[in-house]
Amino acid sequence: SVRGSLSLERACRAWALLDGRDYVTPVDVERLFLPVVMHRIVFTPSFVATAREIGWTEAAERLREQCLELAPRPGADLEAPVVAAVET
Repeated sequence: SVRGSLSLERACRAWALLDGRDYVTPVDVERLFLPVVMHRIVFTPSFVATAREIGWTEAAERLREQCLELAPRPGADLEAPVVAAVET
């Protein structure tokens, strides 16, 4: 969502400022992606059940990987097939 991406942008800018920088790095975005996204998502019951089984840390990491499949990092292979939907 637009609000989610704006929240991530604001969090990254604040993180960079607290680190004494007036610019955001890709590391800032990767570091803050999960905390921002996990706060904004309403999870399906199946995702919650999986997270309880494997642990929230592992479930969050899987979610991050699925997000990167749908929207790869800049410079990633743009010819790779696109995943149709995130499965939870």
